[in-house]
Amino acid sequence: MLDLACGTGDLCRDLKSAGHHPIGMDLSWGMLAAARADAPLVQPMHCGPGGQWVHRWCDLWFALRNFASLEPFLDEMVRVLRPGGRIALLEVDRPLNPLLRVGHNLYFGRVVPLVGVCCPTGTPTVPSRSVAYLPPEEEF
Repeated sequence: MLDLACGTGDLCRDLKSAGHHPIGMDLSWGMLAAARADAPLVQPMHCGPGGQWVHRWCDLWFALRNFASLEPFLDEMVRVLRPGGRIALLEVDRPLNPLLRVGHNLYFGRVVPLVGVCCPTGTPTVPSRSVAYLPPEEEF
C-alpha cells in the first residue's frame, strides 16, 4: 500500500496496525521530519525507484490541490499499481446540494480564512479556492 502525501505518517501507522505493509511518501521534508519514530517506511516522493511497482493500493488524501498538473501525477499513480490495483482520492469539493453548498461556502469562505489569520504560523490555503481547478467528480 502506497500512501502519497503521507504527512506525518498517521495513516501509515493505522494501516500497519491493521496488518498491512504501507509505504508513505511525501514531498515535504518538514512533514517527513515530523513523522513519529513508529511510522513505517516513510520517504520523499522523488526518491521512489523507477520501473513498475507492484502496489495494490495507492491513496492521496487532501493533496490534489498541491499538484499544478493532475494528468502526469495520476499517470504516475497508475504506473505504480499492479494490474487490478486501486486508487483512492479524498479531497474537499463543493457539494451539489444547494443547502449544503451554503454551509460549505460559509465555512470555507469565512471561518477557515478567519482561523488562518488568527494562527501565528500563517494563513493556510483555503480548500474551496485551492481545489476550484479540479475537474468534476465524473471526469475522475
